[in-house]
Amino acid sequence: MSFQGDCITAHLPQPALRCQCAGEVGDEALVFDKTECDYQAHCRALRRTAAGTREERGFQMLKTRNSIYKYLIVLISAGLASCSSWSWNGTKVNGGNPLVRAEGETQFATVYFLRPLTERAMGFSDNPLTIALDDNKLLTLEKGDYTLVYLRPRVRTTMTVENVTEVGPDWRTKKMAKNYEFGFTAGETYFIVLEPVDGEFRGVYFTARDIDLFTAKQLAQQLRPTGEARKTPIGSL
Repeated sequence: MSFQGDCITAHLPQPALRCQCAGEVGDEALVFDKTECDYQAHCRALRRTAAGTREERGFQMLKTRNSIYKYLIVLISAGLASCSSWSWNGTKVNGGNPLVRAEGETQFATVYFLRPLTERAMGFSDNPLTIALDDNKLLTLEKGDYTLVYLRPRVRTTMTVENVTEVGPDWRTKKMAKNYEFGFTAGETYFIVLEPVDGEFRGVYFTARDIDLFTAKQLAQQLRPTGEARKTPIGSL
């Protein structure tokens, strides 16, 4: 057996000589049967073939990796879109509530509902509030939002404010509901602010109170108008 560079020449029964280059393509070495070992023609050809195979493998790996990245990007985007829709569309008015003015009615009260931001996170209590009038759901209100509802006049109506909170030493979740009495006169404008009260182990509940226009304007500067309030923001009053 003789060596020529990286090419190994094995003397076989004449007239054939077998030339095997030390490089490999895939998992198998290439073997050339010739009368003599041509190092230049065979071994260099083998190296080119091996390099091409490695390049093809690298291309396939890159293609697979890019496909995985694209799939992950789609999943993440869908997740962000889902989170965004929950966070930014939590304020909704129930137009089917019997106290909501029907189209064309001229006697109604203009009622703004405002929910200020808080200095710190409050867990489950940061979720949208549910507000009902006389046991009929009126709206959900996201933290940091304010909205506008046109209501039919009422001498007296019971407003129920409901939220989810954590209570007790084991921080179990519980629904909290508080009732407040309001009256709405046709042609009048009201600003009802909903604010949390932290009862520590007893949980968080929300108060509802009427404020004046000046206070409402100051507060609305830090809030985002939604629904009908976009058309008639408090700052324009």
